[in-house]
Amino acid sequence: MITVYKIVVVGGGGVGKTALINQFNLNSFVTVYDPVIGELYRKQCVIDDKVALVETEELFDWEDYRSVAEFYIRNGEGFMFVYSTTSRKSFDEISSLYQEVLQIKGDIPFCVVLVGTKSDLHQERQVTAQDGHELAKRFHCRFIEASSKTAVNVDKSFYGLAREIRSSKEAQSKSDNPTDKSGVSGCHCLVL
Repeated sequence: MITVYKIVVVGGGGVGKTALINQFNLNSFVTVYDPVIGELYRKQCVIDDKVALVETEELFDWEDYRSVAEFYIRNGEGFMFVYSTTSRKSFDEISSLYQEVLQIKGDIPFCVVLVGTKSDLHQERQVTAQDGHELAKRFHCRFIEASSKTAVNVDKSFYGLAREIRSSKEAQSKSDNPTDKSGVSGCHCLVL
């Protein structure tokens, strides 16, 4: 049986969400940006010796497509909050995007990773790695910087989030079992 992991990629415009998704799914860096609403990306892969299917949805233009965004959020198991290390504005937007997801998800636990993209553009950096670590600490999540252009940490970002989703599902399954009294649920922060 193939396990499906539903990941939603969230972030402002131009931060590299599409490039990150394309690098993960197609192993290529696409320089032409052509967003498509509702495109579902699927990648079959092996995670920890188990066959898995990683489904990825990209959220953008929330204001114009609010109902679509809410549908993706409700169905998402893991959320990749993405900002560009070359844009302080994109970093500052992440907290409000996170709050919107929290509001829509309600009591439903979900997993999170914070990803700073364009880590290869050292000369243009406006957000430090320390800034990313501090925000991740507030979100109680994992933080990683990645480059879609050089493929650095792209797979690690997606596979790490998939592992967190799996751990969360396993913990939820155990807490649903009346013989297990631990009551552990939700996602856990993994340090990479």
